[in-house]
Amino acid sequence: MPADHACWGPCEGGESGFQAWQCCPREALPCPAAPPPTSRRPPVMHFPLPSTPTEWHQFAGTLFGVFDYVPDTVFFIKDADRRYLHANTTLLERLHCPDLAALVGKRVEEVFPGALSLSYAVQDSTVLQGGRLVEHLELHLYPSGAQGWCLTTKQPLRDEGGRIRALLGISRDVSLPAGEAGYARALRLIQEEYARPLSVLEIARAAGVSRATLQRQVKRACQLSPKQLLTRVRLDAGLRLLQTTDHTVGQIALECGYYDHSAFTRAFHAALGLTPAEYRALLQGRESGPDAHPEDAPARP
Repeated sequence: MPADHACWGPCEGGESGFQAWQCCPREALPCPAAPPPTSRRPPVMHFPLPSTPTEWHQFAGTLFGVFDYVPDTVFFIKDADRRYLHANTTLLERLHCPDLAALVGKRVEEVFPGALSLSYAVQDSTVLQGGRLVEHLELHLYPSGAQGWCLTTKQPLRDEGGRIRALLGISRDVSLPAGEAGYARALRLIQEEYARPLSVLEIARAAGVSRATLQRQVKRACQLSPKQLLTRVRLDAGLRLLQTTDHTVGQIALECGYYDHSAFTRAFHAALGLTPAEYRALLQGRESGPDAHPEDAPARP
């Protein structure tokens, strides 16, 4: 499927005995895999839901095995108790799992360090109660200590009676490549001036493009909105300062363009699932000895 299309969204309804899946084209583009819809409702495909762990593995392997060949994307399925049922090769490698069997049946608390696992557990519980997480910008931490930004989407899977039986999640890495002239000028401004107040309109004017054009160019280049791009650059700076200085969180907030400690803390927690103070404690724990290494803190359980 082309990169400008997003899919895999379970819809609320479904024929008796089947889970309904819908292909949701981005930006109202028609899905090339189906005839043009006659209404605003996206085309729907139907698949029976499995009931045993073995069936889930076969189901996911058949339907989603293609994700094993997408190294910049994490994919997983969890049951109603938040236990892993399936994960793609990318997630297994990032968690240092030798095979799928090493992850299946585990919850996030058994895979990620305490503070982060709590954040992911709350996220999962919300989705399993009927909520959705769509293109949420997150920062993942990995066992090696590496960091990576991603966009995470989680949705519930329902059985024929409408009961939520599992959740499906996908997390795409986000990089900041070179792009069109307007985007490049905007990125340069953000990277140089993130410490002062910046509006999307000001960024667009400095880039020499309209606000709408900036939105399109930034989205095309890095799958983010201009506001998300600014947030990412500011938080990257905050992470560096937390790692390399003993500045207070309040000082770091001001250096990163936030008007106070609480605004920085809210943005940091929304992206990482930790407060700045908790992140600093996590780093100090890693440095205190070999047994202090957290097993991981990726972008989505």
